[in-house]
Amino acid sequence: MAGDYQCARPFGKRLSQWKAVGGGIDSDGNPIVKPPELEYAELILGLCRQFKKLPSEVEREDARILYLLELEQLGSRDERYQSTESDDVVMDY
Repeated sequence: MAGDYQCARPFGKRLSQWKAVGGGIDSDGNPIVKPPELEYAELILGLCRQFKKLPSEVEREDARILYLLELEQLGSRDERYQSTESDDVVMDY
């Protein structure tokens, strides 16, 4: 495909698939899910933006921040946190 994301890393193909048809099904019948590397990048960069810190600073933080963010999301009536999925996972700490 024109404009495919070409990457030397093994997840380059999965990134291209996700970008093109995320949530779809591949030719083998497997769901096309968001690559974990992308989820991690989105999480870290989102925290960087929220707290105005560099990735190295965010990565040094205790994982408790994720627990707090999950609590905020679960208890919020804010539309940006409302999920259409019925199988939300609750972090158990």
